Amino acid sequence: MSVSSSAYVLWSHRCDNGSRLTGRFDYFAAKDHSRRQTDDNSETGYAATLAWLKPMNDHLDVAVEALHVVSDRPARATHMLAVQQAQTQLQLALKMHL
Repeated sequence: MSVSSSAYVLWSHRCDNGSRLTGRFDYFAAKDHSRRQTDDNSETGYAATLAWLKPMNDHLDVAVEALHVVSDRPARATHMLAVQQAQTQLQLALKMHL
């Protein structure tokens, strides 16, 4: 059994040229209440996202998104992994509308 909580803040702005800039910050936490001595799956962390979307024409958009996540999970130590980890991802997308 676990108890979870999360919260986020989202900001978005449409620019004069039709593009949109969006930012989001997330906080998350989960508290594991089962077999914590051997397999503590509690986790806390945060994520930050920044995205830009630009319409190129009526049928094509270009998007760029950066995501950074930091989390602390004690169970990773049982697999000889760092308890605290951080990952960053960058995506580029072309979106076609029919």
